[in-house]
Amino acid sequence: MTPDEFAAKVLPAIEAACQSNCLCAEPGFRKLLSFDFDDYGTGPVALADSEIVGDAIVLRRFKLVGKVEDPPIGFALRRYECPQCGAVCVAQFDEYSISMNRTVFRFESPGKAAESGLYLVGFRGFKREDFAKVTDFERTESQEEFLRSLGVV
Repeated sequence: MTPDEFAAKVLPAIEAACQSNCLCAEPGFRKLLSFDFDDYGTGPVALADSEIVGDAIVLRRFKLVGKVEDPPIGFALRRYECPQCGAVCVAQFDEYSISMNRTVFRFESPGKAAESGLYLVGFRGFKREDFAKVTDFERTESQEEFLRSLGVV
């Protein structure tokens, strides 16, 4: 599935679920948003599904409540608050080149991310071999299975 197909076919269901039922406590939702290549000892890698959902839900729906003071050099850290449950999520934006950046979303509120996650679109990065180091995310062809993993259906 391409990013455009994901945005047209899958994202509307996630957005609708967020309108009626907050997903912040859902372990699969937290897992998807918290994808961070640093956890795997790889070079810069982004998970497109995480970027698309995080942009649409956290960056566009949540309320910006402040910047993290004195972030490490090269990082932009901002705090966002869920308008429904008040959960706070820190978004970390990193830019590695003109064509490679990524955002990681970490919830500060209590709750746990799932042990493993699913994706439909996939990874992007400088070296394809880095993708193999990610062992706790699995590709699925089923939109329904993906949405269930997030707590949407």
